[in-house]
This record gives sequence, C-alpha cells and structure tokens, in this order.
Amino acid sequence: MDFCKAFLPEGTGIYTPNLTWPNHNTIANYSGLPLKHYNYYDASTRLANLGNMLKDLEAAPNGSLVMLHVCAHNPTGCDLLPNEW
Repeated sequence: MDFCKAFLPEGTGIYTPNLTWPNHNTIANYSGLPLKHYNYYDASTRLANLGNMLKDLEAAPNGSLVMLHVCAHNPTGCDLLPNEW
C-alpha cells in the first residue's frame, strides 16, 4: 500500500470489505491512505450481498483502490458466486 500511496493522487482512498482481517485495515491506516469500507457480508443470510457491495463500490470516487478477496474470503469464508464475478 505504500507503493500505491507514493504514486496515486493525494486523498485516494482504499476500500476494504465490511469484514476483513484487522491487519488489512491496520496496513491501510499505516500507509496513510484514507480507509473506507464497502458492504460485503450479510450475517443474517451468511452470504455475500452483491447488491450492497456494488452500490457501495459504484459510489466510490473514480480511482479508488478496492481490496477484493477473490476466494476464501477472510474471515467469513463466503465467496461471490462465479456468475457474480
């Protein structure tokens, strides 16, 4: 993330899922990138909530960084379905 900070415009934010390992947010904060979150996991259904995820990411400013867990989402273990990717 330090590399990204060095080459991206000032104020570029990084978005992490609403549940992620705490060290991901710690690393983002340490780099000085503004940390924001997007909805990913719905605890009531124990599934990824693609609708809320897309809504949040579509609202993110152009050029934002987005952390995606492409498989074995930590810590939920809940992945997007192949057709959702």
